[in-house]
Amino acid sequence: MASSWWLVARWQRAARLNAEEQKRRLWAAVDTRAALIQALQTTMHTSLGQQIDVTSELFKNSAELLADKNKRINFDSSDAETFAAFVHELDVIYSQTDKALHAIGLESTSKDWDAPRQTWKEDSKTGCYLYMSHQTISSDFKETCAVLWQVAYMTHRQENREVFCAVDPENTVAIKFRITTRLNSGRIASVLQRVVTRRYQEDGRMILAWRSFAEGEGIFTDMYADETGWCAATPLSMHETLLRICMRHVPMHFRGVTTNKPEVDQFKNLVLDTGSNDVFEVTTRLESLLLQEA
Repeated sequence: MASSWWLVARWQRAARLNAEEQKRRLWAAVDTRAALIQALQTTMHTSLGQQIDVTSELFKNSAELLADKNKRINFDSSDAETFAAFVHELDVIYSQTDKALHAIGLESTSKDWDAPRQTWKEDSKTGCYLYMSHQTISSDFKETCAVLWQVAYMTHRQENREVFCAVDPENTVAIKFRITTRLNSGRIASVLQRVVTRRYQEDGRMILAWRSFAEGEGIFTDMYADETGWCAATPLSMHETLLRICMRHVPMHFRGVTTNKPEVDQFKNLVLDTGSNDVFEVTTRLESLLLQEA
């Protein structure tokens, strides 16, 4: 009998300890989620504050904007929280369009303007990467804008693709997809990307503003990249439209990821190539669809 009571007592003690451990994990999860949301808000609000003066502060290194406690947080927030934070930010990003274009020399809308067509360049002072592109589309402004919004859905990205309902769905698209690649070493690597894009139609101009967040997976774990982008469509003539694209890419690495690891460069190159390829795919499909409708 004593042995039976001892077994019951032992089982009850184990059950109590297990319940207490589950309770601790639950509270830890709640604290982590709350801290994560605060971290995202802090990062984005600080980023927005930096964008108030784009000429001098737009390209601030986001890694420097995060407090030390935020650097230890795992970015495992739900898609709804991430997309909601991005949507909240888009209007301010849109308001900075002209300053962003001016900051990297894309302010001119002249047809004969001589500037780099497509290029990434590193800002050695901030650690971020800037992309600039300009292209003349042989189609009238109204038609170009309509088709441009179609291709903004990035249907060429189909791996694990999900489209989410967003505020103002007529002018906002939120998508998530995965990019998988084989590195030179033969290892498979992947990045999970979330993108929110919003359309702003002005008198004589259309702006696409977007935010994206790339999350490394596998050997890229704890590597992230934040991107802000603008695409301005402006009529040049009755049959030509100018597209100017500006992107700011900011790498963010956490949990002791050292910047001299080869995987860091591989992650950076994959994300930058993804951005360049997306611009190429979008503009190529834009021209193809316009030719079909001609």
